Amino acid sequence: MEFANIKFEEIDKVARVTLNRPEVRNALNPALLTEMIQVVEYLLQSKKIKALIITGTQNVFSGGGDLDMLEGDLCQKSSPEIYEVLKAYYGKAALALRTLPFPVIAAINGPAVGAAFDLCLNCDIRLAARSAILGSIWVRICTIPALGGMYLLPRIVGYGRAAEMIFTGDTISAEEAYRIGLVNHVYDDDKLAEEALRLASRLAGGATGAIAIAKNGLNRGLDGTFAGEVDYAVYMQSLCLKMDDCAEGIKAFKERRKPNFTGK
Repeated sequence: MEFANIKFEEIDKVARVTLNRPEVRNALNPALLTEMIQVVEYLLQSKKIKALIITGTQNVFSGGGDLDMLEGDLCQKSSPEIYEVLKAYYGKAALALRTLPFPVIAAINGPAVGAAFDLCLNCDIRLAARSAILGSIWVRICTIPALGGMYLLPRIVGYGRAAEMIFTGDTISAEEAYRIGLVNHVYDDDKLAEEALRLASRLAGGATGAIAIAKNGLNRGLDGTFAGEVDYAVYMQSLCLKMDDCAEGIKAFKERRKPNFTGK
């Protein structure tokens, strides 16, 4: 698949999307987000891909929304028109990542701020290069996090830290992001891509049926009640226990060997 604003690769069972607008620090505009949505729609039909990595080109994840587009186009529209654009592109892209039935990993290879920061929050796992900086900088241009950041950030780092990041618009280092639980791991810049692919390949080769159910359960858990989620978990566990992979996992565990999962 060929695109103008992103690079798309398939590496065995792993797909990788690289934001590729280096002349504008990989800024997110409707054209780029349309291509990302197209990738997600393709991956939903794929029987092969079981994990997705999102990263950026030239030591930048993304500088956020395209300010030239905002100033010259979007801000000139009426509020109802702006709403429709944001929902059709920015909102749809964020929701698409969360609803993919397999892990999505953000490999944050440089600055990830504003809309790009929110995009990372919509990924299941975040890995950062040591030089990366992250920030919910929306308030700097008198806007608010619009891709789920106000919902997701306090659930990841706690209300107080989320409020401070959103209200001040300050950025933080990769090490600080790791300290507060915002990113899972920090790697030397030249090791990030390798480590992201290593993790994605491990997940793609694992019990993908159970992982898909677990991801859905984690997303439900953000909204639901404890009692409701226990009921969901018990029901879905009854399905897991009938999977071929479950029988293989139990057998392999007892035999002290690596399981041979098939995704069934």
